[in-house]
Amino acid sequence: SVESNFGEGSTFTVKIPMGYTHLPASKVSFQYTPIHFESSKNVLANQYLPEVDKWQTNASGSPTSPATLNTESSQSESNTSPFEINSSYDSDSGGGSSNIIATGIPGFNIIQNEKHSIFVVDDNTDMRNYLTTLIAQNPFYSVTSYRSGLYAYNAILQKTPDLVISDVMMPDLDGFGLLNKIRRSPRADISITPVILMSARAGEEAKNEGIKAGADDYLIKPFSAKEVTARVEGVLRVSEIRKEAMRRERKLVRKVEGEKDKWIEVMKNLREGFFMLDKDWRYMFANDSNYNLAG
Repeated sequence: SVESNFGEGSTFTVKIPMGYTHLPASKVSFQYTPIHFESSKNVLANQYLPEVDKWQTNASGSPTSPATLNTESSQSESNTSPFEINSSYDSDSGGGSSNIIATGIPGFNIIQNEKHSIFVVDDNTDMRNYLTTLIAQNPFYSVTSYRSGLYAYNAILQKTPDLVISDVMMPDLDGFGLLNKIRRSPRADISITPVILMSARAGEEAKNEGIKAGADDYLIKPFSAKEVTARVEGVLRVSEIRKEAMRRERKLVRKVEGEKDKWIEVMKNLREGFFMLDKDWRYMFANDSNYNLAG
């Protein structure tokens, strides 16, 4: 059964009978058969077992991640502060290291000298902590998390991140609302920010809805750690290629404008009359000598 209150949440109740008397005799076996997770039949289980093992290790007090959670992250949801976690991992090289991103395009590799800023947005504390800890294990990622889209967007206005990972269902401002604000922002640095949406809604229809709304990728819960890190890396890689292409385009435009100015200066100083017409036979340019000759 399920009880649901708008704006509060839902309670699902599942009753599982004890024992085996309610089961068909053909489905009952008293012989123990060990499960070998190394078997190729258990590929799906192998994706999640290492993560469960990390949680158990963490519970015993042994750290398994270089990311450090802010102690404020364990506070209750009633905390009015939008800030939850700011986790990052500094390499031993003292900030002088760089990450070479191979784009697969000849002569188009990108050297990353600064950390990628990533915002994680989810109203569930456990999910925020899990994603922040997981993503912050990469030494080139700096992760900050927020419990609502409204808090996240206000932070984006102050400092644009390199990537936003947002849950779809949230109070105040949900994932689609946040995505819409980002894409419709008059600021170019905000409107092109990559966004990954997360949702428990599975299927092509839900994924297509997210992509059509402007999301760069769509994660379906539950997901494995490997899937999250691969999606994040892929979206950031495409974003870096896009930014580098835009930088090269601006540089080329500036170069062309500079050459154009030089050419115009040469034409102006010619003793011979010179002029240019467009396709409708209208003057586009004429030097002083041309005006003198034309009277």
